[in-house]
Amino acid sequence: MCLISTLITQRLIVSLYDKLSPATQSLTRGKHLLGFSGGVDSVALFFILLRLNVVFDMAIVHYHTRKEADDEVAYAKDLAQKYNKRCFIAHAPHFHSHFEANARSFRFGFFGEIIATHHYQSLILAHQLNDRLEWFMMQLVRGVGLSNLLGFEDSRSYPIIRPLESIPKNEIYQFCKDEGLAYFEDSSNNDMRFKRNYFRYTFCNELVNSFSEGIARSLMYLQKDKQTLLAALTPQALYLESLSQALPLESKQQCAIFAYNIIETHLLLLACDKIAKRCGYVLSA
Repeated sequence: MCLISTLITQRLIVSLYDKLSPATQSLTRGKHLLGFSGGVDSVALFFILLRLNVVFDMAIVHYHTRKEADDEVAYAKDLAQKYNKRCFIAHAPHFHSHFEANARSFRFGFFGEIIATHHYQSLILAHQLNDRLEWFMMQLVRGVGLSNLLGFEDSRSYPIIRPLESIPKNEIYQFCKDEGLAYFEDSSNNDMRFKRNYFRYTFCNELVNSFSEGIARSLMYLQKDKQTLLAALTPQALYLESLSQALPLESKQQCAIFAYNIIETHLLLLACDKIAKRCGYVLSA
């Protein structure tokens, strides 16, 4: 029975490693920073990175909103000491409103400062497939376009790598169970007053548990489509497109090679949305 259990565990681990993001391969070079929380996702990712011999350190934010947070920070420090990692800790101020947006801004400001100061090559985050579908569903009911449906679009001066983005959360739980890894559960994840939790327990968990491979492929294809569209929205392409309107027919046909005549109104709006976000604004419907 023990041998059978070991073989099942090995198959699960192989399956999980096969689903890691292709971008994970770039982690074999240089040193990187892992955004750590003490939850099941970041704990699993910590030990996966160890197995892949990735050179990385850790960063964790203490928001002082839950009593368990003290234990999570202590756990991060213990792991760092045991595995010879640096552990950067930030203590967030009290946010009087818009907690999620303010916490995100503080968190990425903290990460960015560490990366710039200590010359890390990338930020590693533990978002997984359930996270992506939850965001997708929440945006879908708002009525948004492709750019916002996929989310996780970060205009940063450093790359962000999400190795677990195609792995369902139930497999991450199983990995931690089989490996005997300790992790913390955020009690707020069960609070149905939060919209994300409503979508998680009403729709997303069951969908991912039943159709994870198809969902992961669909999100991958949509991401590729998004990258193709945004590639046509460079300032040079937009300039050539506007310039071509004043040219004679022959020149206009030559200019079209560079001008991406596929650009239409909704694509221009995507460009405006991208620029607005870089300036700190989110466009309304």
